[in-house]
Amino acid sequence: MYCPVCQSHDTGKTGSGMYYCSKCLIEFNYHQDEPRLYYMDPEGNPIKIDSQETAAKLANYFEKESQLVLEGSASEPDINDILYKIISRDH
Repeated sequence: MYCPVCQSHDTGKTGSGMYYCSKCLIEFNYHQDEPRLYYMDPEGNPIKIDSQETAAKLANYFEKESQLVLEGSASEPDINDILYKIISRDH
């Protein structure tokens, strides 16, 4: 199974018909051959992502932020703020 966002094969099954990409941190499933994309918030609640473009922006953001956190130059971001900023730019 490959990720519909980043095309990575680093995916795993999380439940019945649900998959997780360890590269871009997105969960996904398929409905009528179309991917449905989700981000799991820190409490484990799924947040539906409305497009692959938005999911790619979110994945890119997390990749950059994780590097900053590892380097000690940033604190852990608030996911709700990030999603609001990314989604509001798309509309």
